Amino acid sequence: MRSIGLKNVFVVCLLLVSALCFYFFYAFYLRHDFDESGRAFDAVEGVTYSEANFVWGIATLVFAFPAILQLFKRVMK
Repeated sequence: MRSIGLKNVFVVCLLLVSALCFYFFYAFYLRHDFDESGRAFDAVEGVTYSEANFVWGIATLVFAFPAILQLFKRVMK
């Protein structure tokens, strides 16, 4: 039986964190229509969102890129 390996666990953890960051990116940034001042108001929840929540998208890329790179290296072997 083959061992899972630390590198595989690391790649899976990176992908899970990336998926969580993407969820926050969607919930706080993508699903809102921002006005000229860079704000969106949710009348149901009573919350004002700002365009500064795009940083979740950057975090998604930061965590996903090394994982995708490792998977690409594994496929090219």
